[in-house]
Amino acid sequence: MRTIPTRCGNLGRLFALYALLLLPLGVSGQNKENDNDKDIVKAALLADVSTVAPGQTFTVGVRFSIKHDWHIYWKNAGDMGLPTVIKFKAPDGFTVGELRWPTPMEFVQPGNIAAYGYHDDVLLTAKITAPKDLPKNSPITIAADVEWLMCEKVCIPGKGEYTLQLSAGDAPKPANDTLFKEWDERVPVAINTAVVSARIDGALHSTEPSPFTIVLNWKEAPQSVEWFPDAEPALFLDQLQVRTKGTETRVTFSARRLKGQNLSGAALSSVVAYRDNKGNRRGVELTVPLNPETIGPASAAPASAAPASATPSTRPASDR
Repeated sequence: MRTIPTRCGNLGRLFALYALLLLPLGVSGQNKENDNDKDIVKAALLADVSTVAPGQTFTVGVRFSIKHDWHIYWKNAGDMGLPTVIKFKAPDGFTVGELRWPTPMEFVQPGNIAAYGYHDDVLLTAKITAPKDLPKNSPITIAADVEWLMCEKVCIPGKGEYTLQLSAGDAPKPANDTLFKEWDERVPVAINTAVVSARIDGALHSTEPSPFTIVLNWKEAPQSVEWFPDAEPALFLDQLQVRTKGTETRVTFSARRLKGQNLSGAALSSVVAYRDNKGNRRGVELTVPLNPETIGPASAAPASAAPASATPSTRPASDR
C-alpha cells in the first residue's frame, strides 16, 4: 500500500516548474539550447510501412531515445512538468488520428515532486488513413512538429521538425514491424473482464471533498498496480491510496471541484497500470464517473451521471 500526499494545484504546478527550470540557470545557463542538449533526447519520425496502399490505415510515430537518468512527460505531466506535444501532418485527403500514449511511469523529482512520463526509450504513435483514390507511385510526405521537456536535476525544453518520405503502391510494404508491435502492446487498452473488472463508488458534491472508491477484481493476481488519473484542471485530488491483496485492488481518493472552475465533463479518464504474473507491464483505460451535482457554475443545471465504462486517457498512486 502506498499513500500519495496532496498534489499541487495548477498554479502550484506552474510555480514548481518555473523554479525547476530557472533556479539552476543562473549558474549553468541551461535555458539556451546547445549541442550537448541534443544528446539528452534524440527524436526520429518512423512508420510501420514504407509503401502505402489506397485506403490503408498505417501507423506513424516519434521515437525518443532518452539519456540515462533523464525523462520526458506523459500527456498529463503530474505535479510538475509539461506534456510532450506532437503534431503530425499528412497530405490532403489523409486522415490523422489522435496521439496514442504508452502506459506512463512515475518519477520523483527534487523537492519530492512527483511527475510521470517516460525514460530511456518511448514511441508515441498515431494512426493515419490514406484516401481510397491515392495515385500509384505518388510521393507521400509525413511531417511532425515535436516539443518536449527533458528533466533530470534540471529541466531543458526541446523541439524539432521531422519529415518522412513514403511511397504509394497497389500493396502495402511493412517496415519496423518489431518496434511498432512492441510499443503497441504498451498502449492502454479498453478494460476487459477477461483480465479485470471494476466497480466505482462516489459522487462529486459541489466544492466539498468527496470520497471515491475503485475496486478492481483481477482474474490473476498482479505483481503491482498503479493508477494514473488524467488531468482535469477544475478538479483537486487528494489522499490517493492503492492497496492490492491477492486478486483485489482498492483505489481510494478524495476529489473536490475548485471554486469558480468548470469541469470539462462528468467523468475522469484514467489509466490502470499493472505488472502481470509474467512481469509484463500493461495498462487498461478506466473512466471514473464523477456524478457531479453540476459541471459548470453552481447555477448550472445538474448533469446526468455518466456510466462506468472504459475510455482512452493528479499524481499517480501505486501499491509498490
